Amino acid sequence: MRYNASITTWLLLLVLVPVLPLFGFWLYSTYGHAAEREKFIRSELTLYAESLAGTIRDRLENSYGYVASLAISRAALQNDIPGLYMFAQRIQDSNPSIQALSLVDRDERVLFLSLRPLGEELPLRAAESVRKVFETGQPHLSSPFPSPFSDAVVVALSVPILRDGRVAHCLSAILTTASINDLLVSAHLPPDWIASVINASGTIVARAPAPELHVGQPAASRTLEAIQRQEPSIWPGMTRDGIATQTVLRQIGRWDWYLTLGVPERALLAKQKRLIERVALTALLLFGTSAAAVLWMSRRITRGMRETVEATDAVLQGGRTAVADSGIREFNQMRASLTAVDRYNRLLEQRVQERTADLVDAQARLAAYAADLDRSIESERRRIAREVHDQIGSVFTGIKMILSGQRGTELPPAQREALMAALDTGLQTARRISAELRPPLFDDLGLESALELLLETQLGPLQMGHDVVLQDQDCLNEQQAIGCYRIVQEACTNVIRHAQATHFSIRGGRWGATGYRITISDDGRGMPQAGPRKGAWGMLGMQERAHLMGATLDVGTSPEGGVLLTLHLPLAPPHPEPSHEDSAA
Repeated sequence: MRYNASITTWLLLLVLVPVLPLFGFWLYSTYGHAAEREKFIRSELTLYAESLAGTIRDRLENSYGYVASLAISRAALQNDIPGLYMFAQRIQDSNPSIQALSLVDRDERVLFLSLRPLGEELPLRAAESVRKVFETGQPHLSSPFPSPFSDAVVVALSVPILRDGRVAHCLSAILTTASINDLLVSAHLPPDWIASVINASGTIVARAPAPELHVGQPAASRTLEAIQRQEPSIWPGMTRDGIATQTVLRQIGRWDWYLTLGVPERALLAKQKRLIERVALTALLLFGTSAAAVLWMSRRITRGMRETVEATDAVLQGGRTAVADSGIREFNQMRASLTAVDRYNRLLEQRVQERTADLVDAQARLAAYAADLDRSIESERRRIAREVHDQIGSVFTGIKMILSGQRGTELPPAQREALMAALDTGLQTARRISAELRPPLFDDLGLESALELLLETQLGPLQMGHDVVLQDQDCLNEQQAIGCYRIVQEACTNVIRHAQATHFSIRGGRWGATGYRITISDDGRGMPQAGPRKGAWGMLGMQERAHLMGATLDVGTSPEGGVLLTLHLPLAPPHPEPSHEDSAA
């Protein structure tokens, strides 16, 4: 018995026969490419770790060489404290990575600190490291501790001064953890990679990124276990903030410090996921297009056959019937001639549909490009703000510390004061630029605190009253929160320029089950009756930004007579929390 199927089914089979093998080969190639990329990243991870561990080792050995040479100098061996103090100051001035040098006797008294005048009584820091030097007679690196003379976090590299076969004094070089962080940053690691320097007690000495959140804190438990095992290969790790990584561990020279370098697992899988999504989407589009073409062709053939039969019946009965062109030569040879009107009408309709589809597609691609551009701008703002804060700020701070360590006789007081004032102005400018690019409170305390700081910064100097009340702000995702911040920022600028207002208010809260509403109002002179003036780019920019978030921005009049902006944002449905097994996987 033969298989009885419709024309549509036969055409679908005709399309699937070549498409399915092609899709399988494409998927296989995608998996192979992703596996090769993961192998390359793992190899690159090991090479970066070896290089970075060597760089930090060289920095420590260089600092140790300075201190060790001072410990065996004639002044050290002859107990010439003033001479040793003078050489210590020279080493401090010639080596930027050494913040200061100190000398401690066996009674744990600080005999001098190169940053302070000789003879000044000073408290002992890093006492545990000093005791280890006296007990073992070997060099030792301390855990991080706050510098008593600055906001920096430092470590002490201590070496013994031997006389007659016993440790007479302990000479320590004070190294800033920021200098170690600079080595991590200067390695130019790929985005999202996480590098940490950890001592033998499990304390984080340096970290990139976000050293200010982690330096001085204990390392994650998985990292401590890997240090105990002296793990030689790449192992699955977990950062203190819960990021799953593939991590490599390397010891830093002869010191009991370890470098961990990890790449987030999501970065390893991101390329593979994107490739699979593209393959699946392409296959879906290909199959969908083919299926649509098959349906279209089958319907056209079926319609042509039916119309041919009807036209034949009509002719046989003596009537005259005008039918559409089927596009099939065999059928057209059996039909009556086609009128010109029918042909032109069909052609026009087809062109309108094609142009409409092209326009809709162009609008969708333009909206997607605008959204991606906005995210790129915000990402670049965050990066530049971090660079300005971390790099330029640290440079000014370092210069200020160097200037503070200079003896008072080297610069006239007026010139010293002018230099210090210029450095303070530079630090304030770096902080202001960083805050304008990326609000410092946004990531730590949320949208409400960031808006309060924005209004205080812009409206406070104008003595304009303001208040911010946002309820349930955690239901907004990061893109929505950033968009709301930029809209409020533009509205605040408009109020300052045009409103002549005395009070500015922001209110926000849930709006129904799946929405969030924010109102921005002032008591100024309000909007002109004709609406926003032509070319008002500020209002247009706010509306476009709201559109990119899938939100609406309505302009009205506040009860006080000023402008009232109402922003309605859609909220995404809550996602189920991943199970414990999924998290472990």
